Amino acid sequence: MSLLRPSISVVYLARAAEGIEAIERFRQSYTNHPAGIPHDLVVCLKGDDESEIARAKEVLTPIATRFVAQSDEGFDIHAYLRTAQTVDTEWISCLNTFSVINKPLWLERLYRAASRPGVGLVGATASYESRHSTIGAWIWYLGKVLDGDVLQSSTHDQFADIIRALENGYRIPGVARVGRRLKLWALFEEPYRRRHLRLWRQRMSVHPDYEGAPMFPAFPNPHVRSNGFLVRTKFLTSRFPELGLSKMDCLKFESGLEGLSASIVKDGASLLLVGEKGEYPVDDWPQSKTFRSGDQEDLLIRDNQTDIFSSLPPINRELLRYFTWGDAAADPEQYEIPPLRCFKNIESVLLQTPAANQGALS
Repeated sequence: MSLLRPSISVVYLARAAEGIEAIERFRQSYTNHPAGIPHDLVVCLKGDDESEIARAKEVLTPIATRFVAQSDEGFDIHAYLRTAQTVDTEWISCLNTFSVINKPLWLERLYRAASRPGVGLVGATASYESRHSTIGAWIWYLGKVLDGDVLQSSTHDQFADIIRALENGYRIPGVARVGRRLKLWALFEEPYRRRHLRLWRQRMSVHPDYEGAPMFPAFPNPHVRSNGFLVRTKFLTSRFPELGLSKMDCLKFESGLEGLSASIVKDGASLLLVGEKGEYPVDDWPQSKTFRSGDQEDLLIRDNQTDIFSSLPPINRELLRYFTWGDAAADPEQYEIPPLRCFKNIESVLLQTPAANQGALS
């Protein structure tokens, strides 16, 4: 393959509302870590405050090829897709506001992997996590708490962050109202607290993520995360000419049965995860030392989620690792939740249709 004159646009989403510090961190990391390959840096300036946009543009002007201005409507994926419509390069890579380039030659590594025969999508981070199965684990835990079942103290410690989030009005698409009730209704009076934990559990149990024909495969659900990915521009713009404006639509784009990764596999191409030490087919992702793997030391690109993972107490960090990689990264005997088991040829699960995906956490 030739690396002499690739046609690549790197789209950096500079969302002004996230603060200038995140944008400055990206600029510094981009300057300090050469991409290793020619490209255009297309900056999407997203926001409605003119002074914030002007400041972001000032910070990024020294490194940007061009700017695209957008209102603050929608989420990151919407900004990527709108910006992609303005791109005429063969390839496009998308980075969110919190991206920090972590290794030199990061783009060259991604491009080499993406250019290999049969490969359709590559990313600096990826996951097996199933929204369907993770929600199932939450429901399982809340059910045990509400029923008064005896659990190991370590299990309560593992789920402490989830309970804390619920009690502070945690919002999840489709059931946000329940989270608000938990925060606003007599939270410290135990009968009310239990009543609304029960309500949250009931609502989640019939949520379309979980019951019937869920929009997300049960674990393992291999997908390239929607930050730091590289794909052919034509595929992205033709397959996803528009997207619904909800957060759920973005989640389905990233890891749903009709999302980006699933669409690539259904077209007969493969997914690759790329780290500093190599390229990893789907079955080898848990050993990549990138997203929630090892100490994440081989990440080409960091973001807010990788940084949060690194900062968590070990017991919470290991639960997230288990949700992400299942028994490929942790012994199920350490957890009381129903086991998350991997198998060979994991990529094949993306060939399912939504109606065929009847799995549940069991």
